[in-house]
Amino acid sequence: MDIVCPIQESAKGYKYILVISDYASRFVFTVPMRNQTAQTIAKVLVNKIFTKYGSPEVVLTDKGTNFLSSLIQEVCKLFKVKQRRTTAYHPQTDGLVERFNRTLCDMLACYISDQPANWDKYLPFVTFAYNTAKQASTQETPFFLFFGQEPIMPNDIKINRRYETYEDTSMVYSQQWEKAQTLAREHLFKSQTRQKKYYDVTTKIIKYNIGDYVLLKAPPAA
Repeated sequence: MDIVCPIQESAKGYKYILVISDYASRFVFTVPMRNQTAQTIAKVLVNKIFTKYGSPEVVLTDKGTNFLSSLIQEVCKLFKVKQRRTTAYHPQTDGLVERFNRTLCDMLACYISDQPANWDKYLPFVTFAYNTAKQASTQETPFFLFFGQEPIMPNDIKINRRYETYEDTSMVYSQQWEKAQTLAREHLFKSQTRQKKYYDVTTKIIKYNIGDYVLLKAPPAA
C-alpha cells in the first residue's frame, strides 16, 4: 500500500492516489483522495476495500505517520489484518507497488497531456487497463487471478457467449481458475529465479571483518 502524488490537483480537488496491490494476483486498486490523513485512508480501506472485497491477512506499508497512526492500527486490528512496514529509506521492500506507481504515472501521462486537471477521470480506466493486461511474471491477467474469470467486455456481449447450464459454467470457471493459479505460481517462481540470478551476477557483496571502520547512517525515524 502506497500513496502517489499526481502532477497537479485535479479539478475536483483530488491531490493523491492510494495504491493497494495484491501480491498474489498483481491486482491493483487505485483510489483518488483529497488529502492523505489517517482518517481518509481508514475510510478508503473500510468503505472501498475491506467491506467490498474482504480483508487481506497482511498489509505492507512504508513508515509514513499516516500509515502508522493508531487509527489505521485499530482498523487493521478490527479486520484482523497484520500490518508490516517496509525498511526505512529502502522502497525496494515494496517493489511491486513501486513499479506499478511508475507504470501508473506513465499511463496517466498519455491521457492527460492536454488536460492534466482531469487525471482523476481517467484513473479508473487506466487501472482497469492494467488489471486486464497479461503480466509477464504470471502469464495471466490480474483480473482473472483475483476474480476467477475475465471481465465481460462489449465484444463478449455481442458474441453472446454462454454455456448450456449454470453447472457447466461454474465448473469451467472453477477449473480454469485453479489451473491459472497453479501456472501463475510456477511462472512467478521462474520469474523470481531469473531476477535472483541477475541480482547475484550484478551485485557485489562486500564482506567486513571485525575491526573494520564503517560509516553508519542513522536517519531520524519517520
